[in-house]
Amino acid sequence: MASRREALARQRKTAGHTQESLAALLKVDRSTVARWESGATTPHPGQRPEIAEALQITRDQLDVLLDERLRTPDRRTVLAGGGALAAGALVLPVISAHDLRRILDTIQDARQRLDDEAIEHFERAMHQSATDDGLYGPGAALPGLLGVLAAITEAARQARSAQRGPLLRLGVQGAELAAWFYRDLGQPAAADQWRDQAITWARCVDEPALEAYVLLRRAQAAWDTRDGATMIQLSTAVLSNRWNLPSHVRAEALQQQARGRAMVGEPIGAIARSLDRAASLLAADDGAGSLSQHYGRSLFALQAALCHAEAGRVAHAVELYETHLYPDLFSHRDHAYFSSLQALSLADAGYPEKACETALTALPVAQEVGSQRTLGELARLPGRLRSWHRRPVVRETVRELTLAAG
Repeated sequence: MASRREALARQRKTAGHTQESLAALLKVDRSTVARWESGATTPHPGQRPEIAEALQITRDQLDVLLDERLRTPDRRTVLAGGGALAAGALVLPVISAHDLRRILDTIQDARQRLDDEAIEHFERAMHQSATDDGLYGPGAALPGLLGVLAAITEAARQARSAQRGPLLRLGVQGAELAAWFYRDLGQPAAADQWRDQAITWARCVDEPALEAYVLLRRAQAAWDTRDGATMIQLSTAVLSNRWNLPSHVRAEALQQQARGRAMVGEPIGAIARSLDRAASLLAADDGAGSLSQHYGRSLFALQAALCHAEAGRVAHAVELYETHLYPDLFSHRDHAYFSSLQALSLADAGYPEKACETALTALPVAQEVGSQRTLGELARLPGRLRSWHRRPVVRETVRELTLAAG
């Protein structure tokens, strides 16, 4: 059965087109556009440059939108022989011939670009993978990123000493980004594998700050299993003075520490003091350094909401979500993830209808981008709605969430 290309339809709307107007621009019938979006047919390769231009995206991004395989990543599968592509075995979702060609082309490009421009090239490619993740999900972004990481490994083997350090420093951030993608795909073992690689590379270039950055990401990942003790241990290690970290990284570590303390039931006063210290560091930060540059006031506010929710201050958490969770401040996927957490807080605060509305807005996005992390949070909601099970909207929402959990 064909899989609907919801992301393709969404990009058409983002570009300001109806099916009729896009069809007129491309000189095809409206039903042709409808069949592309339904997954019944696929545009001929010769049509794709014009389609990409009309949709205001690159040809590679269009190929991602047209590739139905990326709709639902398969946790069970690996690419046979993937270990040859980078240092250590690579665990991949099922990839198409197009994706494999992207990976191998990137490696070949690395062999031809062992100069100062190579790092800028890899940085741009990693940035594109991060952008694709926010728009289309980790399954879409991962093949390109793995190509970059394999290429960095290949380039570092051949690079002069002066180039090897910068390459591996970039590799640390790329490996952690790969860990993040696998985390969102619901593959924690693969995520741990890439964090181990990130730490190895950080030690190779003797960069304590990079190692601390990876420890911070490990602390954040412990949230998925609600392991508050590990969050406290790792974030406390990151806050050690020996790392010499930028203020905004220390602010994030303090927030992770506060959340862990809330999860293990420490007094609200200690949690509030940690959050206040984090807010002060964030306000004083000069933006220096490249680590965690995404971490700003809005993201801090939403993560603070998690701390307050874990501490039982759900009314304050709801207020923070309402004040800071806006679609234009976060990627498509991240907005859905935080909306799933907002729905949990709304239910705990006694607003079942709002919780249901918020959850049903986040659900199709989570399914579209393949965010197992978001789906996992939504799976917690039926239990929080049990007191209102007689209300029709609650019954319908629970039914939808149960079907999604499948």
